[in-house]
Amino acid sequence: MSTQLRYGHFSTYTYELDSAQLNWLTDQTNRSNSQTMWLFQLVEGDWEALKAYEEKTKNTWSGCAGTKSELERVMALEVSNPWFKLTDDEPDLNLL
Repeated sequence: MSTQLRYGHFSTYTYELDSAQLNWLTDQTNRSNSQTMWLFQLVEGDWEALKAYEEKTKNTWSGCAGTKSELERVMALEVSNPWFKLTDDEPDLNLL
């Protein structure tokens, strides 16, 4: 399976997000499909970990992690005043 990114390009990542998940998350976070798919690789295909990372990175004003160690460093940060939360209208994959 490969996910279409931009301009007709497709990813060749190990872990793939369903297009509904990818569209929902990129709309929430204002990230590109490519960045989101890259982060999904760093969390080893764990959807809940990816959502937790996105909330943490927005609440700590961190950028997009480039390595697993950068991702882990962001996840270890303390959030004193969380202002960003993903909405509850997540796509139900059982209906797809």
